[in-house]
Amino acid sequence: MEGWAQDKRLDCRSTIELLGWSDGMRSLVDVVGDNYMPPPLPADTKPSLFKFLATKMHRR
Repeated sequence: MEGWAQDKRLDCRSTIELLGWSDGMRSLVDVVGDNYMPPPLPADTKPSLFKFLATKMHRR
C-alpha cells in the first residue's frame, strides 16, 4: 500500500489514507509477529481474496 500511496494520480486524501493503512499493517505485524497463523476456516468456506493473493505472493 505504501507504494500505491505515492502514485501521482491520487489526490492528497487518498495518499494520506493509504500511508495510514501501511502504518497500521506494519503495527499489526509488530504485534502478532511474522509467524502468526490464523485459525483454520470451516471446511465449506473459500479463502478471502486477500488471503488468496497473499498466498500466491508468498509462494513466489
